[in-house]
Amino acid sequence: MSLSRRTFIKLAGATVVCTCIGALGTNGCAGNPTSDTSPVPVGSYRVQDGRVFVELSKVGTLLSVGGAVKLTLEDVNGSERKVIVVRLSEEDYRAFADACTHNGKELNYLHRKGLLACCGRGSRFDLAGNVIQGPAEEALSRYPARQEGGELVIEI
Repeated sequence: MSLSRRTFIKLAGATVVCTCIGALGTNGCAGNPTSDTSPVPVGSYRVQDGRVFVELSKVGTLLSVGGAVKLTLEDVNGSERKVIVVRLSEEDYRAFADACTHNGKELNYLHRKGLLACCGRGSRFDLAGNVIQGPAEEALSRYPARQEGGELVIEI
């Protein structure tokens, strides 16, 4: 089969466009579809009077700076509330709603980069919960967290 120069250029151009669109499509969702942050071990926390008490001795990943865990809490009406907890320093723990404000997808804690990343469309949040890269436009909900003795107390 013989192609004219014009037909060849059109086909080559279409190939380049399709390749770019394909790359953008997968790159736009390049985030991990599920989180790499591990769940808190069963039996290591309790909920009481609007607070979550996490027994730090039972949650190995929070024993060292840079660790993170996820909690799934059941509300009185049966719905779930997901929380991601990170340890930034010896005394600084942070707790956030574990849902991107753009699409509700789970978050990953990227300790080396110092941020929380959406598992979906690539939104990024600083460790105060503020958006540093969209498409998310709203900050994450943050819950006060403090260490009291051997427990981490999170106000929900």
